[in-house]
Amino acid sequence: MIRDMIQFSVQMPALPAPHDVHQRILTLIANDERIGQQHVPLGVKRVEGLEVPQDTEVTLELVYVDDSGNRSEPATHTFVAKDTTPPATPGAFGVTITGETHKVNVEKEAEEEPSTATDPHEPEVFTEEDMDEPGVVDTDDPETEIE
Repeated sequence: MIRDMIQFSVQMPALPAPHDVHQRILTLIANDERIGQQHVPLGVKRVEGLEVPQDTEVTLELVYVDDSGNRSEPATHTFVAKDTTPPATPGAFGVTITGETHKVNVEKEAEEEPSTATDPHEPEVFTEEDMDEPGVVDTDDPETEIE
C-alpha cells in the first residue's frame, strides 16, 4: 500500500537571554514511537526536511543542554500529520460540439382533443395510395418537380 508522506519543518524558538545553552536536541516521536533525534546547532532557526506518513500523530520534543550536560524540561508540540491542502485548480479545458439531436416537446393544452399522433420514434410508413395525395412527393420518380 502506498501512503502519502507529510513533510514539515520546525521553527526553533529564540534562545533566552542571557543563556547557557550549549546545544539543542529535537526528538521526533510518531504514534508513540521515537523515530529520530537531532542535535540542532544554535544558529539554526528552522529544521527542514522532516516527514512522516499521513495521519500519524507526531510529538516533537525540544530540550536545551548546558555546558555541564544538564537538560531542560522538554518543550513539546503534538499534532496529527494531515494533508489539508487541496489539489491545484484544473487548467483551462475545451469543449467540442459533436452533433445535435432533435427532440419534440409536445405539451397538451386543456382545450385540445386527445392526440392521435403515433410514437415519434417510429418511422412513418407511406403506401402507394399516399403517393397520389396532394403535398406528397414521390422522390423515386425523376420527373417529379418540387414547387
